[in-house]
Amino acid sequence: MAGIAEQFLDAVGRRDWDGLAACFAPDARLRMLTPGPLREDEGPEAIAARFRSWFGDRDGFELREADTETVVDRVRVHYRAAGSGKVTDHTGYLAVEDGRIAWIVMTCSGFREDA
Repeated sequence: MAGIAEQFLDAVGRRDWDGLAACFAPDARLRMLTPGPLREDEGPEAIAARFRSWFGDRDGFELREADTETVVDRVRVHYRAAGSGKVTDHTGYLAVEDGRIAWIVMTCSGFREDA
């Protein structure tokens, strides 16, 4: 289970949107609680497009922290990303079915000024 979560983090870190989409099942769902509106997307391409909208044009983009942990039948993912003078922190839980992410529910700190 954690293997696909690590692939997810690797794809986010490399901004590999095709690789990110490949992590998700055809009917996968994303729910992201942000400081603004709740973001919801369905399907691998829509989910990858959401991440691209957040990180695709960030200068100097990097994952400063990233980890996973299995919680019985779920996987927790966490990462802190930085770029363009901003930093954001995401934590979420995902379910894996047939080797792909079936759903992922995340929280977001919002983009904060990088100290």
